Amino acid sequence: VSGYQQIDAIGIANHQKKITSFINTITISDTALTKEKLSDAVNSPTDEISPIISPDGNSLYFTRQNHPENIKVANQDIWVSTIENGAFLPAKLLGAPLNNSENNSLASITPDGNTALVLNVYNPDGTMEKGISITHKTGNGWGMPQKVVIEDFQNESAYGEYFLLNSGNILLMTVQRKEGLGNKDVHVSFLKEDGTWTKPQNLGPTINTVASEIAPFMASDNRTLYYASSCKPGYGKADIFMSRRIGDGWETWTEPVNMGPSINSNGFDAYYTLPASGEYAYFVSYAGGNNGDLYRIPIPKELRPLPVTLVQGRVLNSKTNEPIGTGIAYYSLSGGIKEGTAFSDAVTGEYKIVLPSGQQYDFSASKDGFLPVSSSLDLTKLDKYNVLTQDLYLTPIEEGARIRVNNIYFDFDKSNLRKESNVELDQMVTILKSNLNIRLRVEGHTDDKGEAAYNLKLSQNRADAVKSYLLSKGIDASRIESSGLGKTNPSVPNTSDSNRQLNRRVEFVVIGL
Repeated sequence: VSGYQQIDAIGIANHQKKITSFINTITISDTALTKEKLSDAVNSPTDEISPIISPDGNSLYFTRQNHPENIKVANQDIWVSTIENGAFLPAKLLGAPLNNSENNSLASITPDGNTALVLNVYNPDGTMEKGISITHKTGNGWGMPQKVVIEDFQNESAYGEYFLLNSGNILLMTVQRKEGLGNKDVHVSFLKEDGTWTKPQNLGPTINTVASEIAPFMASDNRTLYYASSCKPGYGKADIFMSRRIGDGWETWTEPVNMGPSINSNGFDAYYTLPASGEYAYFVSYAGGNNGDLYRIPIPKELRPLPVTLVQGRVLNSKTNEPIGTGIAYYSLSGGIKEGTAFSDAVTGEYKIVLPSGQQYDFSASKDGFLPVSSSLDLTKLDKYNVLTQDLYLTPIEEGARIRVNNIYFDFDKSNLRKESNVELDQMVTILKSNLNIRLRVEGHTDDKGEAAYNLKLSQNRADAVKSYLLSKGIDASRIESSGLGKTNPSVPNTSDSNRQLNRRVEFVVIGL
């Protein structure tokens, strides 16, 4: 500290070895990492802080303070720059209601671009108070942010940072609680069925220190945590670290790794964010002077998160091709657990979901008045970032409407329903219980391999198994018929293995309303 000469601590040892400070960095394959200060389209003579890159890497949200175009110059407002062909377009000030005459800042945005976490609580009279809020995009822009209610919420610090995971149901925060390890610690909270959040859970001493932890960011793999700390050995006032979550809990982590001198400076480095691809990291640094500026840097594979798949497309009416705004739920098939919900844009029907590697997923769109539509994706062997484009077509509920059930699984050459089928069938149960007049026929189909009589029997048994499952969930037997059609009604010619796979299917047909 300039002007002072004092001892911070005294240690006593029974040996003569020199005590040295050790920075836990990682050896990387590319040692020529160069951080790039973003262009004047983003940075200005005033402070740019708190960057958030959208998971698809196409939009950079950030906060500006003391900017002459802010609603109130001295306060903070949310800005966004769109990235086209690798270039940043001039940043634009977001309008009301997210920006007002108080301090405004965006903390995270979901992959679909339709849900955002913002700092502070927006009161109806235009005033603000300490806390955080959730806002959803509508056909007319962003809706009024609603307060996030957290059980036993405490923060004895004047500061706090928050991050909503892509799934929309897990919240990270750095707050100072009485039972914490020091100043601000990283905590996690989970969304409850009533829309409120659980009591914050401390991530433990591997992550947290007696000093302040700052700005947690969980990568799209739901495993890799990036955050800043002012206590762990580093290169400046605060450095950015990386750690990976071990197992399904939130208390066991790998030893945090300092991101190294290419990213961390002798100043304050924090607010690290990166897209689902993990290609670039964006962060704020004061290395260039008194004002915060935004930088990015290419990330070597050793410091990247685990690979994910970005699923994108549109939700459309199968009869009219009109876009539909609705929810798209995605599940882990191994445990039948709902991982999260994305929302398609009310105007364009566009949706985006980010799915981590290592699991098989079902994702489905549903809306009142339509039969649900689903698809599956096996990411158990994913080894690199992938983008998949797939439109989802919702069929209006009317007599004769037909829907293929994609995620029905049987043991080979048998009619035993595997547990992975429950996710899809439970959604149909919900439709039947919400529309009490619907009557369905379950049709089983096979490809052209094998004897016709055998295929006919197998398809009937499989249709019966699906019917039995629906009845076991309380659906009246008078509402469900089953029919095995064997290889008599292929959806595509049996000319290839991929086509034969499409013909081995179960379909629902509406036979009465």
